[in-house]
Amino acid sequence: MTQLFKYELKKFIYNKKNIVVVLATLLFLGMFIAYNDYQDQQYPNKMYTEMTNASVYSSKMVKNIETSMKYMEEGTKKEEFKQQKKFWDNLSTSSLILSSGYMKKDYKNEEFVKEQIEWYHLVLDGRKKNYDLDPINRLTIRTIKEQIQKDQYIVDNHIEIMNSPYSCNSLNLFNLLFSDYVGLFIAFPFLLLVFDIVAIEFENSSYKSLYTSNYSRSTILISKTIFIGLLIIAYIAMISSVFFISGIKFGFGNIIYPYAVYPEIYPFYQAVFLMLAIFVMALMSLSAITIFISSWTFSSSVTLVTILSCYMMVIVFQQILDYRWLYPYIPLCYPFNKDIIQYHGTIQSIIIGLAVSFVFIEISIRSLKRKDITV
Repeated sequence: MTQLFKYELKKFIYNKKNIVVVLATLLFLGMFIAYNDYQDQQYPNKMYTEMTNASVYSSKMVKNIETSMKYMEEGTKKEEFKQQKKFWDNLSTSSLILSSGYMKKDYKNEEFVKEQIEWYHLVLDGRKKNYDLDPINRLTIRTIKEQIQKDQYIVDNHIEIMNSPYSCNSLNLFNLLFSDYVGLFIAFPFLLLVFDIVAIEFENSSYKSLYTSNYSRSTILISKTIFIGLLIIAYIAMISSVFFISGIKFGFGNIIYPYAVYPEIYPFYQAVFLMLAIFVMALMSLSAITIFISSWTFSSSVTLVTILSCYMMVIVFQQILDYRWLYPYIPLCYPFNKDIIQYHGTIQSIIIGLAVSFVFIEISIRSLKRKDITV
């Protein structure tokens, strides 16, 4: 099997496409860091504008309600308007305080965070009462609850707040990378690397001399699987190295800084560990599915189209149906690991990921044994 490893390593190293993919991945990570650094610098100005707009909008709502109340008689309706006026008054005042803090770049102290908690509670109350929160409609109820959790944890544990959610310290970069759709972009280059190991080899005639050699076909496929496992380790090590280098400039982050996934809250180190574990399962199951489709079709294009089509379906259905609780049981959904963590699906995703990988590899081995391969 040592010779098979040497063969795979030489084939991988001397393939120019793999070098291009690795360099493209490094470029993507560099652009990812640069983008978040830019957003981090712009964050105070952005929040100042948003809070100012929220304050102005709230003040307008107060004036509109006061105008309407002039022509109302005492009663239930007028009492409702009084409650609305009180809400908009409080939101306007709170927004103005936060706006001033962002303008003066004085938003990392505990008093500011407490005021921000009050602001989020007000917005949450307004959302529940179906008030027209036009300037801040971008905030979902889940996002608001997570922010309240995180800020309260920061206050309770006297933790220094980060400059922004886009801070480029190493731990936060991991959290940003493995959240939402970004995980898909970082998984795709790895898929291309696996293609060279399996799919493209099946498509051209080079596989024939290998699979008719003295080594059994199961040994060959198992060696490829182990090589892919080592490649997963190398791939994550490459990402970690880039973020470590970034950490020299931007800091490595506070390991106990809160990462909120409503209704739970995790320290950064635990969140990163869970995300990496799920991401490894995503790469493993994705590799196994690639091997399976390739061994049956002997076509890299069919394999690629099939996998990309499945991902498109996952993304489309995600917009239509709320089936996030199923993510731990669908390996193609593992890049959306924040949702898996929310539904306490890390253990399930590891078990399912390993099971899916084993089953698809086993089926691929049996399929290859039955195929008639001649040089």
